[in-house]
This record gives sequence, structure tokens and C-alpha cells, in this order.
Amino acid sequence: DLALNGSLRHNPNVLSVGEIRSAEEIKFFMGLALRGHMAFTTFHTGSSEEAIDMFLKHVSENELRNVLNLFIHQELLPKVCYECNGEGEKISVVKGVENRVRCSNCLGSGSKGVVPVYEIVKFKTLSPADDLRNLKKLLEEDKIIYLSKHEVVEDLFEKGIISKSDWDKAIAS
Repeated sequence: DLALNGSLRHNPNVLSVGEIRSAEEIKFFMGLALRGHMAFTTFHTGSSEEAIDMFLKHVSENELRNVLNLFIHQELLPKVCYECNGEGEKISVVKGVENRVRCSNCLGSGSKGVVPVYEIVKFKTLSPADDLRNLKKLLEEDKIIYLSKHEVVEDLFEKGIISKSDWDKAIAS
């Protein structure tokens, strides 16, 4: 807090605050935003709705509505190995005999690397009557631009980038 308070003396245009974990940090962050600073932060939640709920436990809906612009929720899912197509094995033909061998690219796991899955909520003009917790209604009223995690997961699965089991897990959450 001391370093961040000291940096405010230089009148920064943008502030990036590391991960927020406590009620005190949320209130401090909101104070920065309410004073007109463009402020970014990170925190751990399972969705944009959970992030909004986390803020609303510690600040008023009116305060959040006045500074809210964008929430991005990110998850990382395993990418299907392009060598074995997620099987973990490849077929090797030696002297006309087919053998299954462990994929050397993914070491038999079926996945290689990760792919980010985003949920994006971009808020437009909000009125005092708008319920920040009801993203579905805000979307219907054209008060947000919304890219759902499910749309992204569906696209990644259709392109063969993620496995069916990871698709199932992501859709269920």
C-alpha cells in the first residue's frame, strides 16, 4: 500500500494492482478507481458473476456501477496434442506390423500445452436501476457486450483444440 500511495503523487494515468485478496484491498482499489484513475487488477474467481459478487460484498452497487468497465475471466485448458490427436499413442508400422507407441511429443498424456478460455463482459452505460448481478438481463437490454466461456469452449472443441472430456468439464462449470 505504501508504494502505491507514493506513486499516486505522480498522478498516473493508469494503475495496475496485483492480485486482490482481502476486503481492505478491494476497498483500496475501488478508492483508486472512484478518484478517476484507470485501474486494473486480478483476483481468483470462477466466473465474471463471482467477481462481481466478490466486489459487491465490500462496496456498494452504486460505487461499482460508477467505475465498472470490463471483466475478463480466464481459465486454461489443456491443448490436444497435434501429434497423436489426444490419444497419447501413435501407430508405428515396422516391417508391416502395426504397433502402438507412446507419443514422444506429449509423453503419452494426450495434451501438449494449454489454451486460454475467456469470458468477457464489457459494460456499456449503466443506470442506477440496473442489477449488476443479472448479466442475462443486461445482455437482453443491450447494456453489455458478452462473450461467454461456453461459446469459446465450443469453438475450441469444434476445431479439435481441446478434448471432449475437457469440453465436458468446462461446460459443466
